[in-house]
Amino acid sequence: MDNTYHNIVNNLAKNLNLPALGPYDQDWEYVVSDSSKIEEFVAYYENKTSTKWEKQILMAIIISSFDDSICDNSFNKELWSKTESVLFREFEIHKEELEYWANYEEYIELEDCFYITPYIRGIIEKHGNEFTK
Repeated sequence: MDNTYHNIVNNLAKNLNLPALGPYDQDWEYVVSDSSKIEEFVAYYENKTSTKWEKQILMAIIISSFDDSICDNSFNKELWSKTESVLFREFEIHKEELEYWANYEEYIELEDCFYITPYIRGIIEKHGNEFTK
């Protein structure tokens, strides 16, 4: 990992009161997800992100947090709608993250995917792009 990634993660951790990136951590974006902080994450994204990398890292946290929210029955449709608009508008920035969560792998049934997968696939279909199935 390069210093840019570390700098962005450290900045997000500080500003959003998230656990810091440890020396042996990986998948920090998914580990720090928190369904109770989605509104704060979305507001920060809309008002304070400035670089493509920062947007990518924070959006990974946001999507992971929404996945958690479905599991813990705290899914907020209004916040998802706001996030969906951002993902649609900034599709190219988040294309790889969307592909990850869409889980378009061969032989995987939808019920075996992430909780958020149907929502992510909906964005991809609305955008008119599909990843290899």
